[in-house]
Amino acid sequence: MSEIQDPASQGSEWRVVLAVVLSMAVLFGFQLFIPQTPAPEQPPPEAVEEPQPAQPSREGQVEGSQPDETAQPGTLSQQGADEELPPTEAAPTEIVMENQEMRLVWSNRRASLISAELLNYQNDQGQPVQVLPQGLPEDATRPLQVRVPGGLYESVVADAVYEVEGAFNGKVPAGGELKMRFRRGAVDIERRVRIPREGYTLQVSTDVRVEGVPTDYFLTMGAGIGRHGPESGWQGDFRYPRVVYRSNSGLSEFAPGDLEEERHVRAGEFQWLAVDSLYFTYALLSGGRPFTGAEIYEANYSMPDAEDEVVETVLQLAEVKVPAGSQVDLYVGPKYPDRLALADPTLPELIDYGLLEILVIPLKWALIETNSFIHNYGFSIIILTFLINLILAPIRIKQVRSMKKMGELQPQMKAIQEKYKKMKRDDPRKLKMNEEVMALYKQHGVNPLGGCLPLLLQMPFLFAFYQMIAYSIELREASFMLWIHDLSRPDPYYITPLVMGASMVAQQAMSPSVGDSTQRKMMMFMPVVFTFFFLNVSSGLAIYFLFSNIFGLAFQKGFQALMPEEDKGKPSSKPKGPSKKSGRK
Repeated sequence: MSEIQDPASQGSEWRVVLAVVLSMAVLFGFQLFIPQTPAPEQPPPEAVEEPQPAQPSREGQVEGSQPDETAQPGTLSQQGADEELPPTEAAPTEIVMENQEMRLVWSNRRASLISAELLNYQNDQGQPVQVLPQGLPEDATRPLQVRVPGGLYESVVADAVYEVEGAFNGKVPAGGELKMRFRRGAVDIERRVRIPREGYTLQVSTDVRVEGVPTDYFLTMGAGIGRHGPESGWQGDFRYPRVVYRSNSGLSEFAPGDLEEERHVRAGEFQWLAVDSLYFTYALLSGGRPFTGAEIYEANYSMPDAEDEVVETVLQLAEVKVPAGSQVDLYVGPKYPDRLALADPTLPELIDYGLLEILVIPLKWALIETNSFIHNYGFSIIILTFLINLILAPIRIKQVRSMKKMGELQPQMKAIQEKYKKMKRDDPRKLKMNEEVMALYKQHGVNPLGGCLPLLLQMPFLFAFYQMIAYSIELREASFMLWIHDLSRPDPYYITPLVMGASMVAQQAMSPSVGDSTQRKMMMFMPVVFTFFFLNVSSGLAIYFLFSNIFGLAFQKGFQALMPEEDKGKPSSKPKGPSKKSGRK
């Protein structure tokens, strides 16, 4: 039988439970609404005392926060996303890091890089080259900012002010380390930046923890590179701006305007990402663990141009997703192949010589080796031009012989042209004129393209020289002589292209007249076209083409002097065709 409880006892049990509940409610309400110990001095009614930042425990856990046992590295817990977090106590300041090659300025606001000057390179005003755009708005994206995605965490970190250690009077010496730390609520970010005693590569480690869990984060690479304005045109150091990243499948690049949509999202792993230009670059390199994603996009900024006029400028930006616990390297400097290779063996791939790279690389090697003895890139270009013409000498000999024979055949060609002169161009019989001309060439062993062949063979070298001089920082500010102080820029007085055009006219005057009157007029017009074309190309390229013409003239005179008599136009003693015998006795 079951035991039957007394109703009176049940009521007493409920009264006990009710009494306990009411007692606990009174107790907690008393603690919540009535202070147990009054403060010695009461603050004014309108003053609100701000809470202090939570301190981390020895295990790295922020005291007062509840860890999420299901949170894994690289993920963000949303617990506490709506909590009010105490502000940081650090004040905005700037820190200078400097070694023999560069001077960097960091801001502890967002732990961002705001200035990067290369001390061994000067701009047109004689000041160190500035790699990062200046004059940006206060809220503009800057390199190396940290973004932590996830609700309140992202907004808290977006405008974070970091505490600074390792700086003395606002400076960090060469070989030193800058430490910046931000702690607010469940977010704890610590960054260490080490600058070498010499060189252009920084070591950057950023530890991001949310609720004590190491977390993946984003690093920004923006906005753009160099100063934007009139001097960023043809003669600027920061021509051809682009964003480039390297994955296992090779290089992918984006120039301004290439993005059809607002953002390009790159999924997958890649090795490095660079904001690049003609001579200078800054690149974020993965330190062993590849980056796991990136976003590349464009933004409009109002900023001053070279004449300090505010203009709307489209600048490229990028974000790199960094795995938790990774260390990255930052290269900020010139695009010398050896310097880039020290930062990463694949980073010299940023130097793009185009389709003629197979010809540009040996030409550049020969130029640098020659300059190691001559110590003047202008004279080194002249010596290399002589060697190229020497290699092409056998083809030039064929050119002289072919043009000489074509000059001898001019009377016969004119006779053929007079024969068909009165016929219309669409007359089918006019096709026989070309057949007779080709038969005449074949009978005398003349190649009608023989006169153009050396120029056609010289064109690849011309384009290869153009690519080499245009994209090689070695020729930047390389002086030649007299008024030419930079072989990478056009001749300021246009003397070199004008003399080059005159050399082309002299070369044509020494060559026999071939072709009809229309062809001869077109050939005489070529020096004018080339002269105008070379007015705005680098003076180093104009020097190459000028001395190529000069050496061509010298070789042509020498070939004509050494040419056998039968090749100089003198009639041969043997008749070239069979003699017709008369039938009469």
